Amino acid sequence: TTSSGVYFVLVIEGEEYCVVNSALMFLKMLSEYLQCVYEIPSLSYDMLNRITEILKLWTSRACQLVLGAGAMAMANLKSITATNLALSSRCLKLFAKIIPQIKENLSELFPAEKQPLLNNLDRVTHDYVQHYQEIIEKLKFIVKQRIDACCRNLGESEIWGTYDEKPSPYIVKATGAAVSLHKVLFRLYPETELQNVFNEIFALYNSTLVEYFSSLRLNKNGKKRLYNDINYVIDNLSKLKGTSEQAASLSVLK
Repeated sequence: TTSSGVYFVLVIEGEEYCVVNSALMFLKMLSEYLQCVYEIPSLSYDMLNRITEILKLWTSRACQLVLGAGAMAMANLKSITATNLALSSRCLKLFAKIIPQIKENLSELFPAEKQPLLNNLDRVTHDYVQHYQEIIEKLKFIVKQRIDACCRNLGESEIWGTYDEKPSPYIVKATGAAVSLHKVLFRLYPETELQNVFNEIFALYNSTLVEYFSSLRLNKNGKKRLYNDINYVIDNLSKLKGTSEQAASLSVLK
């Protein structure tokens, strides 16, 4: 385990998990419950129920604080940032990894007729995976909001009457949404997960920008400016570390 001051890095089976202190405390609590099971096997059924309930409580509370923005009031935060969301998602990934291992370890203590009781842990794992995906959707929503804010009034803009070699301000800001998110996720996510998320982010740029651009009615200067803006998006997003292959999908904008 290493610490950055803001989060801790756990390495499990070669994969790094950037997690917050509350996740470490919860992990310690789970280990104590499991230790109790091993030392007093007669408590295994009761401990299974307790483990299942605290796992449910943790993801429910995490959802309230982060996705539900409850931490803003509790910790006096101005907003729930992409970093908050990303760290929460990594904690969820950690426990989604650990819960099946908990089930496997407990199964050794349960007779065959009691094995179905362990299936509750499968349902809890599903809850953690679903919660993780909701956070990814939230990150995509934040990016979509920023693109929309930049592009909403494009058809009424006067910029299309003239050509400028510099990228238009709207496209610089819209591109910045993905660049900012990448800066956060590149520090906290393993490469494969980063690529999976940016597959969805780039698809979002494709669908959203195509929708806005296809509604424009442009003269020659406007078309040249738009072509320049499209190249700006593709060139800058293609430079994001670890996602170059995924960025190839942006060519559809041309």
